[in-house]
Amino acid sequence: MPCNPTGAAATSHAFFLLATAGALRLTMWVVLMLEGETHSLLMLGDFLHTAFLADFVVIYFRSLASSGLG
Repeated sequence: MPCNPTGAAATSHAFFLLATAGALRLTMWVVLMLEGETHSLLMLGDFLHTAFLADFVVIYFRSLASSGLG
């Protein structure tokens, strides 16, 4: 099946937005920790999920630098 460049670009943008949402969730956890609420396993899960997405964000920005928005 041939690759659809428009679909690949949309998927890339969706993953970038998912990584952005993960970063916002980490900010939420920092605020909750400052208020004294800790949910260690949930925090760990969100941190790991965002860390895994961070590698994709680096690739995403390199792709944007080389070929622009697609």
